[in-house]
Amino acid sequence: MEVLVINGLVCSCEGKQIEMEKVIMNIDKAIDMLGETIKVTISNSFDDIIKYGVKRTPGIVINGNLKFSGRIPSSEELFKEMKQLQ
Repeated sequence: MEVLVINGLVCSCEGKQIEMEKVIMNIDKAIDMLGETIKVTISNSFDDIIKYGVKRTPGIVINGNLKFSGRIPSSEELFKEMKQLQ
């Protein structure tokens, strides 16, 4: 399983950094609940935004499918999506 976090254009503003920290923290919790090793990649590529149809960042792609866009999903939501794709 692979998770791609699309952050969009690089922004050094504090709000964006805090948002990404929360996203990664929730992904880590979901992975712990799942009990598997999962590859997580962070992308700032505009090409990935277009490729996956991300309308607002952050975008979270699991196994090639956009699952969340424009909000920070909880670890439980992430776990549920990951569990379905096991």
